Amino acid sequence: MVDIHSHILWGLDDGAKTLEESLAMLKLAAESGTTDIVATPHANSKYRFDPEVIQQRIEEAAAGVSGTPRIHRGCDFHLSYDNVQAAMENPHKYSINGGSYVLVEFPDSPLAGMKRVLTTLIDCGLTPIMTHPERNQILQQRFDSIERWVSEGSFVQVTAASGEIVPGVLLQLPEA
Repeated sequence: MVDIHSHILWGLDDGAKTLEESLAMLKLAAESGTTDIVATPHANSKYRFDPEVIQQRIEEAAAGVSGTPRIHRGCDFHLSYDNVQAAMENPHKYSINGGSYVLVEFPDSPLAGMKRVLTTLIDCGLTPIMTHPERNQILQQRFDSIERWVSEGSFVQVTAASGEIVPGVLLQLPEA
């Protein structure tokens, strides 16, 4: 099983606070059958996204587990003007292992212009994966928009604890 959205790296966002907590989360993931996990610290106005620090934390965490789960670099990319501009300049900075998939988190504000934002990311060679739309009050009322964005090349990631059962998509994780 592959977990494409986790906040397992300590001290970077609202996820794990310590290395010990990260290792406990990784152990639990392995015991639950997770073979690969993508570390996805937030990239938003509150949390700075620093690929060098993230890579360093991945290496430290990987040294503390016995090879499983394998840890991949990713990002919980907030769809803000500054982030989209940065992704246009360096598309693979925020993607899973520098490949084409990028987790995107919608703002809790009106969705005007989101089609254009997703199209911009796609035009930069990225495949947006909309994270936990079941948590976003506005997206819950705009399922037609989600369906349209999926038909135009985006994917959807639903949090397991949401209780919703939806068809999944298997992703081939690019090598680091």
